[in-house]
Amino acid sequence: MKKKTVTLKDYIMAISIFLIALVVGIFIFYSGVQHSIAKNSQERISTNVSRQSEHLRTIFDINYQYLNEIAWQIGKSEPLISQNNIDRLEAIVEKTDLERVALIEPDGTAHYDNGVVKDLAYRRYFKEAMSGKETLSDPLESSVDQQTRVVLGVPIYNSDNEIIGILGGSCNVTLLSHMLFDDLFYGEGDTLVVKQDGTIIAQEEGDS
Repeated sequence: MKKKTVTLKDYIMAISIFLIALVVGIFIFYSGVQHSIAKNSQERISTNVSRQSEHLRTIFDINYQYLNEIAWQIGKSEPLISQNNIDRLEAIVEKTDLERVALIEPDGTAHYDNGVVKDLAYRRYFKEAMSGKETLSDPLESSVDQQTRVVLGVPIYNSDNEIIGILGGSCNVTLLSHMLFDDLFYGEGDTLVVKQDGTIIAQEEGDS
């Protein structure tokens, strides 16, 4: 009888050890799986963000190149604000993804392709471009259609290499985000554009 009791205790202990080992093994397995999923997800997000950033930079570079070429042509003409140069602005809108284009005088007076005239002297991107830099504005929400846009600006130089104005063009941020999805993800998914501090700039559902 005593021998059977010892055997039963051994059996119960063996089962207990097996169950404990099984639970620990499952815990370690799922912890490893979760860690692997989290790591792969972070790497995938990082890769996607890097691809999107590089693609967006390429789009901006193409637009900067086009603006610089037109600015060079405008710089050879006098005066800065002429019907010929306004016609160039209209041509830019027709041939590129830029929605609004403007010639900006040194005092900040902006002449748009649609005939609107505004004072942009207080804008940061105006001051940067007048100092000789290619510039990109912070996201701006239009008071007319509530669309969020960014402005690309390049200085205009005359034959004496003096800055005589700025050529600026605005890009629709929402349309840019759709362009990235179309090019990189075949239009599947939802678009969400955020600033570095996490502020949402533009959000719109895709085709998912």
